[in-house]
Amino acid sequence: GVLNDCNLDVINLSEAKLAEVLKETKLDIAYAYDPEVAAEIAREFKADTVVTGQLLHYTIQRELSSTTVVIITDGKTKVTHWVSVSLRLVNAADGKIIYTGTGTAQDPEGFTNAASQAIKQALASLAYFRTHMK
Repeated sequence: GVLNDCNLDVINLSEAKLAEVLKETKLDIAYAYDPEVAAEIAREFKADTVVTGQLLHYTIQRELSSTTVVIITDGKTKVTHWVSVSLRLVNAADGKIIYTGTGTAQDPEGFTNAASQAIKQALASLAYFRTHMK
């Protein structure tokens, strides 16, 4: 995945496991973008660092183009899905933000592809740094 491109050891959590830990600790995922809450969640999973994200914006853009020749009319609507995200890497030990990045992307197929591209963009400089600092 995208985080693996940054040469990080990634713990993939199921929604069920995350929900279980959140219930036990009475933490609210809605506040996970807060570095202190993110750090506390990371410590529960024995992680050194946690990636949190925030959806900044999403929208659908439609562009209509039409051509009329005598009696024949042809029209097409181009649909583009836009997504903007903000990501943070937070140190679990002290809740300090160690990286932040933003990304905006578009895709004609849907929000999922646009979000993946936006996340890659948000992590691009981290991936570059990790690759070139070895």
